[in-house]
Amino acid sequence: MNRSERAKRDAEIERAYTGGATTQEIAASLGISGTAVRNALAKRGVSRRRACPRGGPRPIPPDRARKMVLAYQAGATLHQVAKATGVAHRKVYQALQESGISSRRRGPKTGSVSPLRRLPNPCFLRNLRRQGLTLKQIGKQYGVSKQAVQSFLKRHKEARDA
Repeated sequence: MNRSERAKRDAEIERAYTGGATTQEIAASLGISGTAVRNALAKRGVSRRRACPRGGPRPIPPDRARKMVLAYQAGATLHQVAKATGVAHRKVYQALQESGISSRRRGPKTGSVSPLRRLPNPCFLRNLRRQGLTLKQIGKQYGVSKQAVQSFLKRHKEARDA
């Protein structure tokens, strides 16, 4: 490329950039690298815009924020929404806050809940026993083993008698 062609291209780059196009958009339209665009702008003395004004966060586009809110309200977690929309989970949280949506409390991780936590209070279990249910039937009802119900009742009987 000779000097006059390069000067025309650099002038075109400057016009596009001052018109609001990003360096990546210009690079893609001209089939050159982003570095070549930035070098041409520097050579012509054009001051670069910051990606984020004054280093602050970019605002979330309203349509994207709406998608985040709808996904969250449908039951997805902050991290699931973030992964689906390609943003950081803090951005999802920010979008929810700006939309007036309060975040849900964190639940226990899958599989981290002790089976004994599924059981109701010991008095209720004793009443079920008095009604004729076996330890096995109670365990099946709450998703635990017969031995888990037995040890739960035994432990709470010792605590009650102490």
